[in-house]
Amino acid sequence: HKRGGERPKTLTDYQFNAAPPYPDVPKNIFSQTLQIWDVSDLEISRQLTIIEFNLFSAIRPRELLNQSWKHPKRKKISPNILNMLSRFQELSTKWVPQMIEQE
Repeated sequence: HKRGGERPKTLTDYQFNAAPPYPDVPKNIFSQTLQIWDVSDLEISRQLTIIEFNLFSAIRPRELLNQSWKHPKRKKISPNILNMLSRFQELSTKWVPQMIEQE
């Protein structure tokens, strides 16, 4: 139901009209001594978002049917959901606690 003359949303309404921001990386990005603290919070967020988006967008609708990620043949039926779950577990059990501990 349209309100006040609003047109229905189309795919182009959800596309970006500008180029992505240039990466905000430290000058010593290729240094052997580079540490996570040398990279800005914003850039870490951007890079994590790109990774998560790629994992999420690989999920096919059929992988969501009947909780197929719990099925005995889940590796064949829902590989992309399993990849995303694995990534979440890796971040939440290894990376996040390590970052909290460092602060």
